[in-house]
Amino acid sequence: MKLLLKQKVFSWFDSYNIFDENENIVYKVKGEFAWGHLLRIYDENDNELGFIKQKMFTWFPKFFLNVGSKEYVLLKKFALAKEVFNIEDLGIEVTGNFWRWNYEIKRHGEVIARVSRKLSFTDVYELDIKNKDDALLILEIVLSIDALHCDSGGNNE
Repeated sequence: MKLLLKQKVFSWFDSYNIFDENENIVYKVKGEFAWGHLLRIYDENDNELGFIKQKMFTWFPKFFLNVGSKEYVLLKKFALAKEVFNIEDLGIEVTGNFWRWNYEIKRHGEVIARVSRKLSFTDVYELDIKNKDDALLILEIVLSIDALHCDSGGNNE
């Protein structure tokens, strides 16, 4: 399954539309005023599916990912030459190259998704997800990493 995350330009709060390969809206993401990032994910009919909340004042960046009724913690780990995030409860590790344009998401060592950034006026990410059932979790991971990059200057480089 492929999804395209296109960040809206000039939005007061973070706002994204997520499209399928045929440019149909699959998910809508809307930011809310909060201390740290708070993003709510909706389906195409505006039914809330989950949300992301950034934990502030931590040694390493931390996000709470709510997928339906389940909550997971995405934590950035220390690494010199690449970015590394993990969700220990699920055995998920996310690694990105030095320039933060490409990511590989693994569960217990097996690749479950690849994420690549396309060059354009706004940030556009292509999510290649192995299992459709993982789509919302993968999306929340990518949105968290993008929010973190916005905090570090917004250039994603």
